Amino acid sequence: MNIREDVRSKFIMVLVIIVVLNLQSCGKYEEGPAISLKSKTKRLANSWDLTDIDGNTPFEDIYEDYGYYGLSLEITDYDIQFDFQDDGDFELDASYSLTIEYPSYYGYSYSFDYRFNVNIDGEWEFSSDKEDIEIDFDRNEYSYYSSDFDKRDYKILKLTTDELKLEAENGSEWTFES
Repeated sequence: MNIREDVRSKFIMVLVIIVVLNLQSCGKYEEGPAISLKSKTKRLANSWDLTDIDGNTPFEDIYEDYGYYGLSLEITDYDIQFDFQDDGDFELDASYSLTIEYPSYYGYSYSFDYRFNVNIDGEWEFSSDKEDIEIDFDRNEYSYYSSDFDKRDYKILKLTTDELKLEAENGSEWTFES
């Protein structure tokens, strides 16, 4: 091997290392992907089913404000779907059971079970750095939800074509699959 070929091979090796290191730092989200050929909007525009929760559900997030009444709230049997359209429209479809327990003044406690089916529309957009999704919920027949939600920001932890992981403002992490 002559000196010219040796220098060229070292130059190519250094160039490959620089490119690989730069591609690894391109990943915008904590859990990936490092690189994608699809735009963030194209990856997000989908119907996403909530499959795993680490923390509160989206509805426990809004109900936690009612704790000062002495209420105990439990959400079970939930089916939650976020639907992002590439034109900025958003739809939340959910069904869940809510058990409310509250103490009375005489030492008794009361418990009520409810089943909710909810559909809330809104608009979404990326934050300026595209690390968060901002959802502005419309006022509609569920205005009590809309006023509680108003506008929410969710940090994107992972965004692939088939998995979405968000962190809510209260620190809860939600994993969705398309």
